[in-house]
Amino acid sequence: REAFAIHRELGNRRSEGTHLCAYAMLLLIQGQLEPARQTWQEGASILREIGDTVAHRLRAAEMLKTCASAGVAPFEESVPEIRN
Repeated sequence: REAFAIHRELGNRRSEGTHLCAYAMLLLIQGQLEPARQTWQEGASILREIGDTVAHRLRAAEMLKTCASAGVAPFEESVPEIRN
């Protein structure tokens, strides 16, 4: 959580978004489904907001695998396409 605050304070939205998404996967692995889903939505929202489709796509692919391993529905229905 401290890293998120530092990224937010520095205005490093990309790192904030990617780290929130990664943290969501950790929460999911620990069995904390709702906090994981909320954290994922926050991180993915930041990545969409700044238009970082590459980072969003990479994290979404990881999320799909982690959700499948945990036996839960994905937090997003599909992996977003990369826009040029």
